[in-house]
Amino acid sequence: TFNVKVKTIGSDNTTSTATIPVNIRPVPLKACFDASKTQGTAPLNVDFDPMCSTGTIAKYNWDFGDNQTSHTRKPTHLFANPGSYQVKLEVADGQNVVDSFSMNILVTGIVP
Repeated sequence: TFNVKVKTIGSDNTTSTATIPVNIRPVPLKACFDASKTQGTAPLNVDFDPMCSTGTIAKYNWDFGDNQTSHTRKPTHLFANPGSYQVKLEVADGQNVVDSFSMNILVTGIVP
């Protein structure tokens, strides 16, 4: 909570002051992302966008479910082989508060 002070000066040089309390609440940390595709034929290139995540995010940790990871905010990932992959985003703020979100990507095709 912050106290904001407002001072007005009239045309006749009279002044008036008011103090108003302002409450600032932090935006909760919440991981979320969208994928450009959730299924398709291998090799499948998918763009990931965490725009729906909230809070003051300091770190992005992606796990694509195929032993590949990224720390990029908006990564693109190539799923080379057929399979079902659980993609996980973990976000952290400056105080190491962490939240995560997962989504399955289904890649079809002939197993090499």
